[in-house]
Amino acid sequence: GESRWQKPQVVEEREAMQIALEKGYNAAPLKVVINIVSFLAPCPDRLRAAEVCCLWADSAEHASFHLRVLPVESGAREDVNAMRQRYGPNTYASMKEAIAAAQPGDTIALDPGHHWEEDLPIDKPLRFYGQTDDPTRCIIELTGALKVQNVTTQVHFSGLTIRRPRRVPKQRACLSVAGRTRVSLFSVNINNEGASGVALFASGGATLQLYNCIVRGGTKGGVATLASTILAAHCAVRNNGGAGVRVLEGLAYLDNTFIVSNEGCAISMMGACSLALNYCDIRDNKGGALQMSEECVVSARNSVGDRQAEETLARCAQLE
Repeated sequence: GESRWQKPQVVEEREAMQIALEKGYNAAPLKVVINIVSFLAPCPDRLRAAEVCCLWADSAEHASFHLRVLPVESGAREDVNAMRQRYGPNTYASMKEAIAAAQPGDTIALDPGHHWEEDLPIDKPLRFYGQTDDPTRCIIELTGALKVQNVTTQVHFSGLTIRRPRRVPKQRACLSVAGRTRVSLFSVNINNEGASGVALFASGGATLQLYNCIVRGGTKGGVATLASTILAAHCAVRNNGGAGVRVLEGLAYLDNTFIVSNEGCAISMMGACSLALNYCDIRDNKGGALQMSEECVVSARNSVGDRQAEETLARCAQLE
């Protein structure tokens, strides 16, 4: 027969219940607290409940509350009923279905594999993450556009690759953000090769937060913002058709970021805007290092690059 070193689950549950009866509320079993939290709305009620203690925080973030999206390799789109019977009611065959079913504040978990999607509008605060440590194993094959708009709080993406599966006739960005919302990307690879336009676009007072991301393949540029803010750290903006980063009437702070091998300039700042560079590497951009208007404020410290970039950075340091 089968042997194991751990206690049987039934014994562990009975012991946890006995401890709860002896010590009271603070020792409530996780299963019981999860059942209580399940009656709360994801945002803001469940978030507030997570502030009670570590036990409630673990319960509020439990994987049973996540909306799971299966890849096309699973065959889930062929028989949805069979998928629900096998994986449970909180499982979906596409991101579009999961977004429609999600409540504000929900978490959508993407299984490793390929997720073929068209247009994905997002108008509520959500969190998307790939269930893998390698973002190249969880791929969104996007033929349309991922649009975040009219979200008053934050949308979060992590551990994903967003790319084009084929040539797209319309000019569009892989990810576009509009309005006063905050979009955070952690370990996300964006490749707009196959579509005309920039890879990542923000406008209308939006804030982009990028950490450990790669932005490439934009025919008109990598990242473009209009009256918005971009904060990037440990990222790479490379191999784009236009400028690596283009800012019009906004703010850009780049830390430990590589801006290399773009067809245009590395960074273009137009209008009343501010740029801060810290420990960045700027090189091999055919259009030069920086293009700035007179009213632009620039701070460049501890950054390096090719000879042309070094000269430009030295002039920026003298102007501070």
